[in-house]
Amino acid sequence: MQAGASGVKGASDGFTLIEVLVAVMIIVVVIGSMLQLFSNNSRFFSTMGEKAAGAYQTTLLLGNTDVGFEDKKVTLDTLVLDFNVDDALRRTLKEMKADVEYTELMLLDGSDFSDAMEAEAAMMDEDAEVVDKAAETPIELGRTSLRLNGRTTSFIRLKQQ
Repeated sequence: MQAGASGVKGASDGFTLIEVLVAVMIIVVVIGSMLQLFSNNSRFFSTMGEKAAGAYQTTLLLGNTDVGFEDKKVTLDTLVLDFNVDDALRRTLKEMKADVEYTELMLLDGSDFSDAMEAEAAMMDEDAEVVDKAAETPIELGRTSLRLNGRTTSFIRLKQQ
């Protein structure tokens, strides 16, 4: 009887086929989900990098008062002529061609809000002549669009006439 008991004891020392298959399936599910997370994160970071580059290129146009109030084809290096930038960066920007489009949205006449300006000037004890001059100066409200590498970025600009 003892021999049979020791034979049963020896049989329980290993893993059954079902236990091995369950362990392999758990490992496969964990590795599969980790690969999917990695794929989603790399796509997310790639998209964020493209958006950051687009925002950087748009800031070049925002800081430039000579370009952006008319339709024009430019290279990005013309937007940084007044800045001290590295030669390698300037060469890279020279290769990037962009279309700048300007659309006038409306013309704001200062007389439309002269009452509010007079009230503010009275509260701040400012000269009425300055308020009258500001009320006579029209302001153009327009949209500047920068089209570069298939992406378009637009922003609103004010231009004093």
